[in-house]
Amino acid sequence: MANNINRLSPNNLSKLPVGMHTDGRGLTLIVKTIDHVLNNGEIKTYTSRSWTYIYRTSFREAAGTIKQRIHKIGIGPLSRISLKQARQLTDELNYIRASGRDPATERRQRRLEQQRATTRGMTFEQAARARIRAKTIEWKDGGKSEKQWTHSLETYVFPHIGFLDPATIEVSDVVKVLEPIWQDKTETARRVMQRMGDIFGWCITMNHRQSPNPSIWKGCLANVLPSPSKFQVVKSHGYIPHEKMYSLTSELQKSKTIAHQCALFILWTATRSSEARLAQWHEIDLNNAIWEIPAQRMKAGKKHLVPLQPELVSLLLEMPRFTDCEWVFPNIAGTNAINDVTVSKLFKDAGFPTSTIHGCRASFKSWSFDYERNQQATEFQLAHNLPDETEAAYVRTTLIDIRRRLMQEWLTYTLTNKNAPGATVTSIVKQRKKSS
Repeated sequence: MANNINRLSPNNLSKLPVGMHTDGRGLTLIVKTIDHVLNNGEIKTYTSRSWTYIYRTSFREAAGTIKQRIHKIGIGPLSRISLKQARQLTDELNYIRASGRDPATERRQRRLEQQRATTRGMTFEQAARARIRAKTIEWKDGGKSEKQWTHSLETYVFPHIGFLDPATIEVSDVVKVLEPIWQDKTETARRVMQRMGDIFGWCITMNHRQSPNPSIWKGCLANVLPSPSKFQVVKSHGYIPHEKMYSLTSELQKSKTIAHQCALFILWTATRSSEARLAQWHEIDLNNAIWEIPAQRMKAGKKHLVPLQPELVSLLLEMPRFTDCEWVFPNIAGTNAINDVTVSKLFKDAGFPTSTIHGCRASFKSWSFDYERNQQATEFQLAHNLPDETEAAYVRTTLIDIRRRLMQEWLTYTLTNKNAPGATVTSIVKQRKKSS
């Protein structure tokens, strides 16, 4: 029995070759070589010697078979832990096992407790910034989400509760944040409420708070604050009736500046402003008349295929291309994409002062309804998610061919609607009303 323990000698530990050297009772010295690449590219090899406690536990599988699981607990490097110290630590670990406890489980629990101890005392501001860091992965590149979150929290939240422990914040504290802006800046207040709710949810999940979320509307703040629907006037995006699209396109076609071409591109693809303005040449396949918008630029986070009408292909072929510039619609300097303000101004100059670029999507959808076009194709073109999750799970098509015809009809309509001389298109809905 004595030969099975204390096998190693402190005098030759530094000379033992690569491999596992057992001292007994579960204590093992592991010797291995590690390659390290220096800054100059040279590879330097050094030898690592560390103590490991190895033991086995038995467990029964579902079929009833008894098997063993090997556990390894690192004790430390030979440079810091002597053989005598390693043996003492091994005796302590064996005592834990003899008591019917599992040393690996206890070590994990201690580490968790240490982690919790280091994070206790976190303020709401610290929690908010940690949550923002976590969410930056899911936010689109170049998006405004991180900046908007940070600005709204720094402006409206941190001065009131940023210094408090999330575990101690009550509903009344949240109300004090929201009340001053609830009626005057309702939309901002609503977003602040949602962002605080998200952060409190993170705190609850990370064990920084045990109480319920104090910044949710239903069943909580709805019992204290007045409902925005009772006093808020909802403002939709400036909408141009589709019957007036001819006037808009006629004005936009009078000039061939990059801004005018970008506006037509947005109008005829029914895409969002940022999706079109940030388009890059490598996304567009002119031969197949397809534009693939990458997922990171889409609101739903999924890539989107957009069919291009022959008129748009011609427009793109005539566009000037700058050296070392990937933007399809660059700014004057060619260093970035054209900005939203420049394109939006064209709509006002064309005689639609209250309209917005985004409102053109509503114009397209209204036309699709009035002229009884394929509504699923319309929703796909607008990159809207299907409302029915079950249906969405089974849909494996993007209706690209149907959408190609749909968008050609839309483009033709904007150039030859009934207000234009010689037009022949008539709204089916209005025709039915006239005949009834």
